[in-house]
Amino acid sequence: RPLLSYQACIKTVGKPMANFSIREFDGTHNTSHLEKKPRWAVLVDNQGHPFFWPNVFVTIYWVKAGKSINSIKAVLRTLGMFYQWADARGIDLDDLLIYGTFINVDQATDLAQFIGLNMASMDKELEIAQKPKKKKVTNLEQIRGGFKDTKAEEVQYTDAQQKATRMRYIIKFLDFLMLKRKGNDHKVEKDAQITINAFKTLIPRVS
Repeated sequence: RPLLSYQACIKTVGKPMANFSIREFDGTHNTSHLEKKPRWAVLVDNQGHPFFWPNVFVTIYWVKAGKSINSIKAVLRTLGMFYQWADARGIDLDDLLIYGTFINVDQATDLAQFIGLNMASMDKELEIAQKPKKKKVTNLEQIRGGFKDTKAEEVQYTDAQQKATRMRYIIKFLDFLMLKRKGNDHKVEKDAQITINAFKTLIPRVS
């Protein structure tokens, strides 16, 4: 059934960030407590439209596997951050990953830095990235976004465990999309795997 057919039974939870929110589905009745338990969630944009690939991915690997609603929401939240990063960098993520040249190593490095920010710093980075640029682009840091324009003391990071978890979710998502790519360009696939491997090396080591 299409995800949109469930609009009547979902509710928005948590504070939505710039361009996504997570909506929960009510699950089956718990006969012992006579209340509904949320058991499914979807990622939607700021107009309430579901993101296609993130929701397909989570449905296959988390919902059908019977994972908890908190686990499902954690993955969706991370993928929402991934799409926010792409939007701030002017990247059509679905088109690039499914039909295009995939993300490159420089973009993956930038993504790893972005995904390690805490929520407040992430919002600041997005705000800076969305401001009109008054000067010419002369170096990679300007292409990457607002880190150069943000005072170091204003940037705060999440803990290493959280960053590592987010990055592993994204890697699993990228591996999933590699299987869904259209066309048979072996060079692109090889370059994409190089990018994924480079991204893996940036995962923090945690005990």
